[in-house]
Amino acid sequence: VSSLRVLAFNRSTGACVSNIRYNEDEWMNNVLRYSIIVGNYDFVFLANEPAGITMMQTLNAVSVYGDLDNIAYPASAFTSNLNIPMMQEIKNVTILSNGAGITLNDGTTVSMLKLALDRMGVRIEATLEGEEDYDTVFSGVIFSNIPDLVPLTAGYSGSISRNTIRKFSLSENGSYFSNV
Repeated sequence: VSSLRVLAFNRSTGACVSNIRYNEDEWMNNVLRYSIIVGNYDFVFLANEPAGITMMQTLNAVSVYGDLDNIAYPASAFTSNLNIPMMQEIKNVTILSNGAGITLNDGTTVSMLKLALDRMGVRIEATLEGEEDYDTVFSGVIFSNIPDLVPLTAGYSGSISRNTIRKFSLSENGSYFSNV
């Protein structure tokens, strides 16, 4: 995880009451100390968010939970040289007073929240096997019909086209291929 954004929304109003982005150098021993006042919240955690001023400004401007329905990451955020963006939502979390921990939606109380972030994209490893030497006929791989955007929520209000093409050739991307 190279970055982690913590968004806390007031459970009853949907208003964003905390929106903090942390970089990997801001937590020690894989423990992040996050402070928020006592109350009931819906949390959204975004890891490895796309680089760029526009995306950062968009995420910084989230003021209500519904704003997330207007945000999608570009396909360029999922290239193989970047960490895969991840997300997790934890709804109906009660922050207890006097450092007593938090109570989750299922009624359990914990002192430390452990995240289980879901990847928003995948990496593909393909193996081409054959009896013959394919070096003379195999020149690379083309992936087509890839979405140009990956929305943050299922309620995304924009449109997504599936016109992105990724080409990996032996001559230009030789490090992606190996003979076995």
